[in-house]
Amino acid sequence: MGADIYESYVTSMVATVIVASNTHSSNMTYMLLPVMISAFGLIGSVIGMFSNLLLRYSPAAMLRNATYVAIAFLACLFICLYALYGY
Repeated sequence: MGADIYESYVTSMVATVIVASNTHSSNMTYMLLPVMISAFGLIGSVIGMFSNLLLRYSPAAMLRNATYVAIAFLACLFICLYALYGY
């Protein structure tokens, strides 16, 4: 990730935490949500990358399959979190 993209990514995450702290100062869940989404995305990306060890295809297919595995992991995780906590 380039320096400018990383800076924009972190700045937008910090901005959402600041907005959440100003609007919902008593509830930490809203302040932690952007950080949790980023952490889950990182975990999903790592799982998608390791799925390429099992699925040996051409480089383009491996990239596509890793993206699909990461998306499926995140979708299942968010559905489970929504069912458990109702956010």
